[in-house]
Amino acid sequence: HFWKLGEYFCTEFNKRVNEIGIDVRLLGTPLRSVITCYEKNKPSLELRSLFYQEAVNRGILFGPGAVLFSYSHSMKDIKKTLDVSETCLKILKDAIDKNQVSKKLKGKTMKQVMTFS
Repeated sequence: HFWKLGEYFCTEFNKRVNEIGIDVRLLGTPLRSVITCYEKNKPSLELRSLFYQEAVNRGILFGPGAVLFSYSHSMKDIKKTLDVSETCLKILKDAIDKNQVSKKLKGKTMKQVMTFS
């Protein structure tokens, strides 16, 4: 169940990222992936903060770390999450293009609290 949902989510998410033309990557495995937003080839917490903010505003909560699935998630849930993600990616792309990312944030940029080497 998890693998099927994860594979579908990863494939569709990355397809939408490519269609929009934004430097966001879903890294990891279908069972445990991480959404990473890049600015000038470096991970950007500011960009990820805006993406997450817009997702929450539309009823989707991504954790600060990995994208995980549970048995309660259905394909309908995944498709809704993908549709919301696409909307958020378009908002993020527009904010980047207009140099308004920090202006669009309603709160503070998320902070990294743990690192692993």
